[in-house]
Amino acid sequence: RCAVRTLHLALAVPLLSGAVHASSLPVLITTVLEVHPSLRAQKALAAASQEAISAARWQFFPTPSVSMEMTANASPHDPVYGAGSNRVTILRLQQPIWTGGRLTAGLNRAEAGVLVANAGLEVARQDLALRVVQTYADWYSGQAKSVAYDKSLHAHLRLRQQILQRIEHGVSPASDLTLVAGRIEQTQAELTTSQAQQQAALSRLSQLSGKPVEGATLVLDPSKPLLLLAHAPEHMVEQAQLGSPTVARLLGTVRIQEAEMLARKAALSPEAYVRAERQYGNFSLGSAPPQSRVFVGLSSNFGAGLSSLSEVSAAQARLEAAQADVESARVGLGEQVWGDFVLATSGSARKVALAASLRSSQAVSQSWSRQFLAGQKSWLDVMNAARELAQVEVQMADLEATQLLLTWRLAIVVRGVDDSVDSVKSPEMKDAE
Repeated sequence: RCAVRTLHLALAVPLLSGAVHASSLPVLITTVLEVHPSLRAQKALAAASQEAISAARWQFFPTPSVSMEMTANASPHDPVYGAGSNRVTILRLQQPIWTGGRLTAGLNRAEAGVLVANAGLEVARQDLALRVVQTYADWYSGQAKSVAYDKSLHAHLRLRQQILQRIEHGVSPASDLTLVAGRIEQTQAELTTSQAQQQAALSRLSQLSGKPVEGATLVLDPSKPLLLLAHAPEHMVEQAQLGSPTVARLLGTVRIQEAEMLARKAALSPEAYVRAERQYGNFSLGSAPPQSRVFVGLSSNFGAGLSSLSEVSAAQARLEAAQADVESARVGLGEQVWGDFVLATSGSARKVALAASLRSSQAVSQSWSRQFLAGQKSWLDVMNAARELAQVEVQMADLEATQLLLTWRLAIVVRGVDDSVDSVKSPEMKDAE
């Protein structure tokens, strides 16, 4: 227990040395969501989709148009263009009366596009938050393992000093020194690897947040966003599916395909319209006054051959595919939540077992060191006990990082980014915002 407490205190040293500019996991997530350029792009797309709604609504209004034609070359004896004006201008205003649902489909498609764009923004925010959590967990793991390996390195250095004294007195063979030297090199290599893991994670956090993130100012924050393990996994799956931005985006895609199918069906029906126009000039009568006319008409565009029918069938197939994507996303989300829940639950039980194993390894290491001095254990036994102690401490570090990752990932997927971050923010953090 004392060793575990010492490990946690050692990991918290950076917090004490950089408390003024400390960055906890919730603060990192908030910072990244404020500055990352991918979110600015998604916000721009959401703004563009709003303008698409305005454009779709304008389609219900009359369409003004102007046309002007000039006779380039006409014979004076031409009965139509020979004696009239050489320029005719027509002002038109055409209002659709019935389109078979085409205009409504266009508006529905634009509104669904807003849903897709807004959901895409939330998907991007969730993905970024999960990337920050993953990177933070990598740093957490590297930091904890570095402490464990550094502790093991110092223990092996003390053992080397001990065996050197025994060799000088002719009590131990020189091969024992070779053994401890190899273990020291191995531990040093593992320490270097864990430190590299830390630096790589810090580099990724710096890239995500747009500013340097240093280990000295990064808070080791093992706090969990919510007590997820107290909730039934079925309820968590249902909540995740209802609030999932990925599912929301796919539902928006379904609405787009429904509107597309409605538009394709509308193409099979003629459109009714009324058109008013004012004509200035006349190619046949040079002195004709301006004329006003009103038309009521029908127009249709069935496409080449039976292509419109094929387009309706294709739209129906795309709609069914979009609906299947929604169900697939829900199933995948349920699998993810269940998997993380099972791993987090088993991790809690494994943590208890590892804590007991750590205490046992500490006792064995101390006992075998004493028995070695008494001649009851070999030097290899002492070396193995020291290595096993370090391995258990590293396993504990990995487990802590994994539990942090699983609980945060569950929280973000089940409750959303904002609720998860706010649930662990201290009053000081909220006041600072």
